[in-house]
This record gives sequence, C-alpha cells and structure tokens, in this order.
Amino acid sequence: MTVFRYSPVQYKDLSFLDQVSEGDIVIMDDISVLSDDAQKCFEIWKDLFERGADIEFIQMQFLDTALFRTGCAAELLFPVVRKQIAAVMNDRHIRSEKIKTGMAMARKNGRKPGRQKGRTYTSEKKNHCMEVIRKKSKDFEGSLCDAQLMEELGISRGTYYKYKKELDG
Repeated sequence: MTVFRYSPVQYKDLSFLDQVSEGDIVIMDDISVLSDDAQKCFEIWKDLFERGADIEFIQMQFLDTALFRTGCAAELLFPVVRKQIAAVMNDRHIRSEKIKTGMAMARKNGRKPGRQKGRTYTSEKKNHCMEVIRKKSKDFEGSLCDAQLMEELGISRGTYYKYKKELDG
C-alpha cells in the first residue's frame, strides 16, 4: 500500500495516478484538483475506484471512495457519485463567476484590486513596536541594541529595520 498526498506544488500534473494500484490511497484537498470538468473528475474517480484504490478528500469526505465500497452494485452507485461531483463542480463554477463579476464591476466603478501603491497600513502592533523602538533603542532615546529589541518585540529583522527606517524618515 502506498499513500499519495497530492499537492499541486509536488505534482505538476496528474500523471502520478498511473502508478496508483489496488490498496493505494490518494489524499487530495478536494475533487476540483482533478479537473475543471465534472465529467473528467468523475471518470478519474471511477477509474481509481475500479482499480481498488481509495481517494480521500480532505474537504469533501462524502466523495471518499471507501464510503462506496459497501458491496452494492457499482452501476447503482456511479450515477449518485456523478451527480454529487457535478453539483460540487457547478457550485464552484457559480462562486467563481460571482467573484469575477464582482471584480469586473469594481474595476468599472474605478476601484483597483489589491493594495494601493505607496499607501502604508498601520496596526496596533506596529504602533506599539514603533513606540517601544523610539523609547528603548540606542539610536533614539534608549539604551538597548537592535538585537535585544527584536527579541523583546518578537518581530523579524526586516520588520524591525522597516519600522526603524520609518521613524528616521
């Protein structure tokens, strides 16, 4: 038995599925990683089921092949699975279309996606860190070195020097 944990980073395509045999387990996040097409997803699911391999979906346990190994005739199960996969894929398609439409409307109304260039964002933690740096750093009013302040504040080196640069400027 081999366990394949599908990750789009590790596997650029689904060619590893050719190596899957009886008793193997394939773990995936959800059915949509197999294909954008519901029919193709079902065909892959059916092929692995008939080969005796199990697919476990982290986000969609109701499609795990192990649930369908009940001794019931496969001809009775396949239409149910096909409908479930089609419903899931249709839901994803609808959600995707809504997002695309919303983004297009926002652009049309003059909004741009993402952060505005040159705009700085502040948070409570950033304000606190900058205040502590101003009070305790050797370069300002305090007596602590940079490494001690980074450790005390629990921030990375890059963040620390970014804050310090903002205080200098």
